[in-house]
Formats: sequence, structure tokens, C-alpha cells
Amino acid sequence: LDDAVEDFSAVLVMVPNHVQAAYSRAACYNAQGQLSKAIEDYNLALLKDNKDTRTTVENGHPSPPKSRRRGSMAVGAEAF
Repeated sequence: LDDAVEDFSAVLVMVPNHVQAAYSRAACYNAQGQLSKAIEDYNLALLKDNKDTRTTVENGHPSPPKSRRRGSMAVGAEAF
């Protein structure tokens, strides 16, 4: 997980508004038990994602915009 955190951090340096990198780094921190860092990055991802007008809120929880590309992770996740 440390390598993943480093990789996502590098992406965020190059592309500061990369929502998925912020969310993924938060998930890594969460898995490591670094909850304060995880919360910071989840909030960062939500802040960046809220700039996307396609973001919706369902049941009080933000949800990412739905992808229309076939074969994307979002399409597979919708079926789950």
C-alpha cells in the first residue's frame, strides 16, 4: 500500500484535480488505519468531484458520475 500511496501522490502533484487518485489514496490510507489522512483525502476527492456538475447525491451520500464507456469500472460496478 505504501507504493500505491506514493504513486497516487505523484499523480496528484502532476494533476491536482484528479478525483480518482485522491479517492484511491484515501482508500489506501483507510486500509492502513491512517484515518485522519483518509478523511482528508476523501474530503479532497469530494471537493474536486463536486466541481463536476454530473455528481449526484443519493441517500445523503455523493455518488460519482456514471460512465457511459463500455468496459469501464463504473459500468461493471453498476451491475454489482
